Amino acid sequence: MSVIIPTYKNVDYLEECIRSVIRSAKICKKYEILIGIDNCYETLKFVAQNSIFKNKNIKVCYFPKNVGPYVIKNTLALNAKYDNILFFDSDDILMSDTISVIMNNFKNEDLVKFKFYNFQDGSDYTNPANLKLSDRFAQASFFIKKQNFLRMVGFFGWKCGADTEFTERYENQGHKTYFLDVPVYYRRYHDSNITKLPETGLNSKLRNKYGRIIIENRINKKWNNPSNFHIFNFNFIKV
Repeated sequence: MSVIIPTYKNVDYLEECIRSVIRSAKICKKYEILIGIDNCYETLKFVAQNSIFKNKNIKVCYFPKNVGPYVIKNTLALNAKYDNILFFDSDDILMSDTISVIMNNFKNEDLVKFKFYNFQDGSDYTNPANLKLSDRFAQASFFIKKQNFLRMVGFFGWKCGADTEFTERYENQGHKTYFLDVPVYYRRYHDSNITKLPETGLNSKLRNKYGRIIIENRINKKWNNPSNFHIFNFNFIKV
């Protein structure tokens, strides 16, 4: 399995995220964690100084230009070593049995979507009183066969909302999605969430622009793949 995690200015949460992935991935005979740093020296410095990133299953990839999470996901998916891909956000936390639960419900033709618990940054996510079960399925985090992702030519290179577009395009082109109606990770809410930042937030002009494209696709029932893979060159960083 290849776990793909884009990250930007996220030194406060990245280590906890990676530790949770390592813990959950122990059931896998072989796995890799591909961390894509989006042109952020602060995060690169943090990774270089932290021993957890010396794990033999972790590959750190530095993008010398700020390209956004979807270009990073596309690029790392093309470079993924294994057939199964889990996309995950760098400020969230996997449950210890997440990967086991997903694999037990996975079929090769499926894209697997799942639910999650919300918690506010600074609160103890191990305390059930601080958790709120999502009423929807995750968009940015999902599980898919690499060949199926590549067949769809990946995400559009948007700054936000491309995960919603991809999963709807996947379904509307006749592919199957398995909805795993149980929470498998903890989603952290904080001021730097992509859904809260002024330029990419839920009420931003950019997200509204992409939202109109998705709505037009729904109305016209026309979901075209990107004409080419939106990718960018990166450097492997030896920690």
